[in-house]
Amino acid sequence: MDCGTGIVPRRLAPPGPSPGCRLTYGWARMAAVRLPGAVVLAGSRALPLPDVVFDVVTSGCLLHLLDRPEGVRAMVAECARVLTVPED
Repeated sequence: MDCGTGIVPRRLAPPGPSPGCRLTYGWARMAAVRLPGAVVLAGSRALPLPDVVFDVVTSGCLLHLLDRPEGVRAMVAECARVLTVPED
C-alpha cells in the first residue's frame, strides 16, 4: 500500500517481486533501492493494479495520516480490492 522506504515490504514479502506504492517521487526512489523494479508511483486510494492479486497488503504508517473518513474508507477498499480470497 504505502511502502515507505521499502524496509517493511522487503522483510515481510516472500521471495520474488514485491510491489510497493508511494505517492511522492523522492520516497519512491528510496524504496526502489530496496524493491528494485517493483515500486509504483501512485496514491493509496486508487492503485494502478489489477484486482485480487496479493496475499498480503501492508501499510505501516499511513492510516493515521489520512485526514478524512472518506480517504480511510477508500484506502481500505483498495486493500480489499487487490487482496486474494483464501480458499477453504
